[in-house]
Amino acid sequence: MRYSSALRVSWLTLPVALCGVLSSPVLFAQDEQPAAPAAAAPVEEPVVIKREPLTLIDARTYRVPLQLDPIRKLELVAPHDGVVRSISGKPGGKVPKETSVIQLDDAAAALRVKRAKANLQAAKIEKKVADAAKQPDAIELAQARLEAVEAELALEELAAQQLVLRARFAGELARINVSEGDYVRQGQVLAVLTDSTKLQVELPVDRDSAKVGGPIKFQVEAVDMEGKISAVMPLAARFDPLRELSEGLVSVLVEIDNAGGKQFAGQGVFTSLIPNSTVAQIPAGAVANLPDGNRKVQVLRDNIVRTLPVIAHSRVGTESVWVSGPFKRGDELVVSTSKELADGTPVRPAATQPVAAGAPAAAAPAAAGAPAKKPAAVDAF
Repeated sequence: MRYSSALRVSWLTLPVALCGVLSSPVLFAQDEQPAAPAAAAPVEEPVVIKREPLTLIDARTYRVPLQLDPIRKLELVAPHDGVVRSISGKPGGKVPKETSVIQLDDAAAALRVKRAKANLQAAKIEKKVADAAKQPDAIELAQARLEAVEAELALEELAAQQLVLRARFAGELARINVSEGDYVRQGQVLAVLTDSTKLQVELPVDRDSAKVGGPIKFQVEAVDMEGKISAVMPLAARFDPLRELSEGLVSVLVEIDNAGGKQFAGQGVFTSLIPNSTVAQIPAGAVANLPDGNRKVQVLRDNIVRTLPVIAHSRVGTESVWVSGPFKRGDELVVSTSKELADGTPVRPAATQPVAAGAPAAAAPAAAGAPAKKPAAVDAF
């Protein structure tokens, strides 16, 4: 329920700031007493505040973990069951292209190659005998056997070569999952090779700003970064909760140059489209601009006016907008005021009853001992 109330405040000019919050001129509640007696008590003047309770949504509802990934990643898997004979390199170490990384025991493979070579030699002799006999059928049969054992030898040699797992590109060993002497199964991931000369991340963005080759800004662990959009794709399913806060979203693949090695795969990525603070839907008129161009709202927190920086997300119709900011349970949104109130202004209700629509709010009575003052005109909300 939106409601308004007249809040009784006192104006008092002080030469210095108090408690690091209030400065001259300063707003005080009526029940605060000055340290030294004054010639005349301050005159109260009501201020009308239109306020409403906030319905807060935990930012974790929309949170999606993002991180930098290497531009290329290769998993080295075991081609056959066997025993790890040797490992070259260490986790995090650089690996040149075509360098042997892991080698499995090849004793059995060497015997199979030797057997295939012997079969090939026998097939050649059979072919030679058939040619000497000049029997067409025998010649064709010997030729077929010769081709079969040649193919068998090629397969055995290929299988032996596959026992040596090589780096298909220059990169870093991100993981080594086995040790020398381990028995491994076919298909088991033995190591992970990455290329971090470029890093990439998938981000949700507004469709209108998603252009291949265009720049995009984001944060990597609180450091501002700028990357280049390399691809535009339909919004990934993991970003679906964000559809409530923004319309027309797409996923983009963003690349950053990392030839200098300043960034690392796995670093956290943050974008303003994914809120990190509490989310609320509020009237659009309650959002104002800060001097630096960012947005702000005011709330009543424990009878004190607080100015909070917020990030504005998408509008809901023409009257409401989604925002995220450092809201707390119990905050009441200040929709509008009859007098501008600074951050830290203490206030208290001048009347306990909500102001009925179309009815004027009661003004606060003058302070004891102070000259009577005609109540200021109060707009009805």
